[in-house]
Amino acid sequence: MFKNMKISTGTNVLMCVFIIFMAIITFFTIASGDRFDKEIDFVLTVTQKHDALNRASSDLVSASGLVMMNRLNSNAVNRSVEQSTLENITHLLTSANASYKIFKDLPDLSREEQAQNENVYRAYNNLLAFVSKTKNELTDPNANFANAIELEQKAYQLSDELKTHRERYSQIMNNILEKHMDEADKINLRMIYTAGFIMLVSIIMVLLARMWLKRALFARLEQAKATFAMIAAGDLSKEVETGANDEIGEMMAALGKMRLSLTAMIADIRRGVTSIFGSAQEIASSNNNLSSRTEQQASALQQTAASMEELKITVRQNADNAHSAKQLVEGASSSARKGGDVMGNLDGIMREITENSRQIADINGVIDSIANQTNILALNAAVEAARAGEQGRGFAVVAGEVRSLAKRSADAAKEIRQLINVCVANMNTGSQEVELANMAMEEVVKSVTQVTDIMAEITSASDEQSTGISQIAQAVNEMDLVTQQNASMVEQAAGVARSVEEHARDLESVVSMFSLQRDLPMNTIEGADVKRVKTAASSEPVISKKKAEDDWVSF
Repeated sequence: MFKNMKISTGTNVLMCVFIIFMAIITFFTIASGDRFDKEIDFVLTVTQKHDALNRASSDLVSASGLVMMNRLNSNAVNRSVEQSTLENITHLLTSANASYKIFKDLPDLSREEQAQNENVYRAYNNLLAFVSKTKNELTDPNANFANAIELEQKAYQLSDELKTHRERYSQIMNNILEKHMDEADKINLRMIYTAGFIMLVSIIMVLLARMWLKRALFARLEQAKATFAMIAAGDLSKEVETGANDEIGEMMAALGKMRLSLTAMIADIRRGVTSIFGSAQEIASSNNNLSSRTEQQASALQQTAASMEELKITVRQNADNAHSAKQLVEGASSSARKGGDVMGNLDGIMREITENSRQIADINGVIDSIANQTNILALNAAVEAARAGEQGRGFAVVAGEVRSLAKRSADAAKEIRQLINVCVANMNTGSQEVELANMAMEEVVKSVTQVTDIMAEITSASDEQSTGISQIAQAVNEMDLVTQQNASMVEQAAGVARSVEEHARDLESVVSMFSLQRDLPMNTIEGADVKRVKTAASSEPVISKKKAEDDWVSF
């Protein structure tokens, strides 16, 4: 039953046992503590009652002594009592009554104590009544002081009676106190023994739990550790012992399945390594052949790229020359347009000059008309001066000068008219020549424009041809680059194939360190609860050298 018990169940049982044990300990501790507290409370009650009774008796006896002393000192002639003495007696009685009330209010602890309490109550009340009565007589002028000796004897008698009952009560309380103190000591000793027993039982339970854990857990874990170390060292030939059907047994069973899975995996890896090794050799041979053909194609593409580069340079030079000719023709066209514009401006200027000459001729006609009018006015002035005689002589001189100026103005106007006529004739001739030159310049501009258009078409065609050649050269260069990259990739593939071959050897050497169970049947390995590892060699066919050559594409 306990052999196949799970570890979790065992730990739960241990926890339940510990919980029950702790509950028992707690209950016993609480019960013992409660009894001990009751005994201590009982002892405190005894002490309080004993102290209260002693205080009440002491105060009452002291008050009785003061009263009797003042009663003996007083007589029929001198009955004066000091007020402080009366106050002191009153204070002692009040204190005695307060302590007596505390004593009376506390509960009785036994029947014997209850019976003795009656005697104490009676003796206390008798003495209290006697002291109160005697105190009142101290201030009563009608009181009889002749019996002072009898009162003193009665006071002693009542005090002795109270003392006797108090001592008897004290003896009873001491017996009760001693009895309960012994009981408290027994309870304390019992608690000490119980604590020792609990400690011993706890140690025994811990040792038993440790023994069970060592047998059910630690020893099994050491076994699992040894099995893991054996598998880590590569020894898969030994079977795994599961032992009890608990959590560790389930772990050991899973470990056994893992061992079977590793055995199947290592067997598959060994077969896969052999297949990968052969495939890597075939791939390496195919890559070497492919690398040689790729290098030949790369050399041919390099020559083609060099020829295309030379052709591109020639076409680029033609395009540059066409651009230069186009620029020259465009410059000539611009100059011709500027010449035509200048001729047009010159024709306009000639027309403006002709128009201005005509305006000058008109102005000159006005001047000539003014000169004629002035001459006529001068003649009229001379006639009037002649009529005036001596008085008009000065005016005649002025009229003569005016005639002279008018004549000179008329002559100048005539000469200007002649010059303007000649200038207008020349300007008309020049304007006609300018119109002819402007027409010739327009023809030149048209011809230059046609040449410019033709050169633009030639330049555009050269640019397109240069662009096409550049694209072809770029494509060839890219093909060359791709071919070189292919060659590099083929070299890398060859290196990878060699690396795969080396890794296959390394993997074979690594796998060879595992020691498999030789007599283990294959159906046991295949029945392991794992997913078999499939190698690339068993799932895909190897690409042969012939197919690698057929798949080659030449540029």
